[in-house]
Amino acid sequence: MMNEELNELYTAKWDDVCNALKTVVEDETCRTKPAYPLLLDIGWWENNVRNEDWYSKADIRVMIFGRETNEWKGTEDDFGVPPSPVFNSEISMGAVLGVYENFYKSHYVGDKFTFNANRYGTFHYGFTKFVTLLNQKYPDKKIGYIWNNLVKIGKAVGSGFPGNDIYSIERKHFPVVLEEVKILKPDLIIFLTGTYDERIKDCFGEVEFLPVSSYALNEVAKVRCANVGTAYRTYHPSAHLTQGKMEEYYRAIVEDISF
Repeated sequence: MMNEELNELYTAKWDDVCNALKTVVEDETCRTKPAYPLLLDIGWWENNVRNEDWYSKADIRVMIFGRETNEWKGTEDDFGVPPSPVFNSEISMGAVLGVYENFYKSHYVGDKFTFNANRYGTFHYGFTKFVTLLNQKYPDKKIGYIWNNLVKIGKAVGSGFPGNDIYSIERKHFPVVLEEVKILKPDLIIFLTGTYDERIKDCFGEVEFLPVSSYALNEVAKVRCANVGTAYRTYHPSAHLTQGKMEEYYRAIVEDISF
């Protein structure tokens, strides 16, 4: 079961990353505090049974990457009163997993995504746009989508790269992205990251970016790397582009895809 393998992966690293992040949280000289790690969970509860078929048995499995995860917190029952987005090593791994599972499930209905960009940011708006185009190309196929981030531990407050103090801890104690990909075996990876290419290389090793049609490599690129099948990279949805350009790039990717 894919979900069991994900849990085993995280469990093996959880204590180490918790202890390392605790030092940053307690260090008054570290102004940027870490958010909770992004943990993937595809084993959704249905009628008291965990079911991962929505993804594991999909005709096409798609993983869509953003940059980093910021400002995440749970309910007051699991995360204290009031809940805080600052990482707390006393919060269980299960509680953190539940935050992401509940978020994803609450906005996933069949093959439709109902993210509110004003509430959840432009990444999920772009995510939804891409999903719509791919679903239109393959109307007779069941497509399973999973969200991931290249940087698994972002800022507790604010957005953007969390800085080297936090990122170096992640790379040393929680380098899980490649293992997640090996477990979930996506048929297609989409990097909605812009030129976050060094982070892609951190996660996947040697990477080659190839042109798609007549587009410049920074606009749309096919990504070739070990342990990854079909992959593409284009702008992050928050990029300031001419109206209609983002969807144009998505369409170029979808047209280039062949399953």
